[in-house]
Amino acid sequence: YQRRVRGHDRMADEFAEHLLASSLALMCKQQGWHQASRSGLGLYSDIARHYIRNIGILTLRYSLHGGRFEPDLDDLGNAFTELGLVLSDLQSYWAETEGNLRLAQVCKFPVQVPSTVNIPTQDAPTHPDYIPDYLPSLVVNEESSGINAEYGGLCWDCA
Repeated sequence: YQRRVRGHDRMADEFAEHLLASSLALMCKQQGWHQASRSGLGLYSDIARHYIRNIGILTLRYSLHGGRFEPDLDDLGNAFTELGLVLSDLQSYWAETEGNLRLAQVCKFPVQVPSTVNIPTQDAPTHPDYIPDYLPSLVVNEESSGINAEYGGLCWDCA
């Protein structure tokens, strides 16, 4: 498990870890546990993260071995078999707990950030040849921009 360098990836990883720990704590509570220590829950979430990561890696490897870039259910079944997970046990667990699950609402993950790329529109004024097209226009609409004449046409705190 590697940490990424950029800050928002680290935040996404921390959110995923918190979500996994919360889900596992809810599962433990639904199975009858009254309390759990932080270290025990941390160990439980580390084991679950390890299995989830290995299932994903093995599923991808089986699909690539079969000459496919997108895994299918057969690849997932092969990964389960290699890890020693029995599908019938998971189905019986699901049948026992299906009515007792109280899932919390989770926001869309990861949050999509709008692009800040300045793409010129058709009605945008043209630039002189020596100014690249990706730079903003130098033509300013004086009525809507809030240009202040007493500072030589510049206003830094205009709203």
